[in-house]
Order: sequence, then C-alpha cells, then structure tokens
Amino acid sequence: PLLGKQRPLPPAIAWQRGAVLESLGISAVDHSCKGVPPIFLGSSGDAQHFAVLVDKSEEELKSACDVPEGRSLFVSDGMMKLMMIGCEAGDFTVIGSAFSRITWHKTVQFCGACGEPAEPCDSGTKRRCTACEARFYPRIDPSCMVLVRKPADDACLLVRNKGWPAAMWSCVSGYVEQCEQVEETIKREVLEETHVQVDLQRGVEWLGTQPWPLGPGGKSELMLAAEAWACSEEIRPCTAEVEDARWFSREELAGMLQTPWNAEGKPFVPGETSAAHHLMRRWLERGQAAAE
Repeated sequence: PLLGKQRPLPPAIAWQRGAVLESLGISAVDHSCKGVPPIFLGSSGDAQHFAVLVDKSEEELKSACDVPEGRSLFVSDGMMKLMMIGCEAGDFTVIGSAFSRITWHKTVQFCGACGEPAEPCDSGTKRRCTACEARFYPRIDPSCMVLVRKPADDACLLVRNKGWPAAMWSCVSGYVEQCEQVEETIKREVLEETHVQVDLQRGVEWLGTQPWPLGPGGKSELMLAAEAWACSEEIRPCTAEVEDARWFSREELAGMLQTPWNAEGKPFVPGETSAAHHLMRRWLERGQAAAE
C-alpha cells in the first residue's frame, strides 16, 4: 500500500505495471509463489488487474516499484489492517478480494478428503484435488456486528479489542455458531465481552451486510450489521479479548467520527469501509434529527 508522507492523506493501492514485475523476474500470467497463482481481479478500460504473491525482499520491491510524489510505499503484511481501515471506499473491494483469495490459496494446500495436494482451478476461484478431484471453495464465516443502545438511548456501547490499532474503538462483534440464530449471537457476544444484557424483546434492527477479509488467521467473514437495545448498564469487560468497553455519548461519538485513523493517539472509529462506521453514524444522525 501507499501511505501519504503528510497526514491525513489516506492509504491507496500501489498499482504497478507489468514492466515493474518483469524487472523483478515475475510474470503476472504464469507466476506462482507458495502454490498461489496470479489472481485476476478485473479490468479497467484496457488494463487488466492481477494480485500476485511475490517472494522478493522489501528492499527489492521498494527499489523497483513506481511511487507517486508525496507517498511512501509499505509492503509488510502488518500494514493490511491499517490499509483496510483508512482506504477510500472504492479500493476496499479490490484490496479485500485480493487479500482473501491469496490467503485462502496459501492455507488450503491439501485435499480435506484424501490428503493429497490440491491445485488452483477456474481462474483461482476454487481448488481441486490432484488425486480424487474433489473441489474446494473459499470459506466464508458469518459474523455479527452490533451497536448496542443504552436503555435511555443517550449513549452507545463500544469496545477496544486486543490487537487493534491504538486508540480505535468499534462495535461488539462475534461469530455465529452452528444452529444459532443471529439474534442469539448478538445477545451472547455482548454478554460475553461486556457483561451487558441485550433486550431482544425490543427487537433487533438490521442495517445490512459487509464482506470482511481480515478475520483472525486470514479468515474471510461476512458481517451482519445490526442495532439492539440494552436492558442493563453495568460494564465488566472480558479481559481475555476486550481491552476496554464503555458507553459513549453522541457528542463523544461525533468527535471520534471526525478523527482520522492516524491522528496521533486520539480516539477514533473505523472508516467508511466498515459497517461499524455506518452503524455509529446512523445512530448519531437519528439522535440529532430527533432533537431538532
């Protein structure tokens, strides 16, 4: 990704032409690294875009790549979450598709039925066993994300999970378990992470869905975004996974929504590429409209 030398310029995709890859001895057509083929992402005009896994050093990549003035190139895997948090909305799908497909190909190397090697097929959208020809499709894990409203609707519940970028707050989220209704997932996850009780009798309001390619261990998730009401207020964070949890007023949240992702330790929330951002903004705007 490319980052601006002067903040708060958002991250952007560092598209490189085929000539740059060829100078590194890489072909976007037949290159393969660690069993991962080039991933065709689509076309824009006459240009065809690929995601390619390479095994070159950071120094080699930086010396060969074209970098626009005012930008710095980062090639480490650790930059991916910051890229997804701060990138422009139009880049989100491209980055997410490339990252999730490459991660899946790296992790699914063998057949789950007979144990023999599996190989990419159908333009990298699937893998096929070289022995029994069983086909495997990318795994997608359903997960819920919920903005919990205080009983009086004067504050919302946000958490800080371990491993998140410093000062970032977001909504409670968690995986849907087998044979579990998503409403039950919401109630269970909020209770487990914060000890706050969710009142399902007041109903759950759905915002929509969002693909998220940065789950733990490189999992690709499908986020189901919703609002729910709390019927208790005491917070006792689960220290095993939650660093902190608290109620935020609309005034506090309004400031956090305006704070850029790289604002030197100031509390902020995920950007517009995240369903959490839209859950928070909708709750804030509804409250402001009701007060007018």
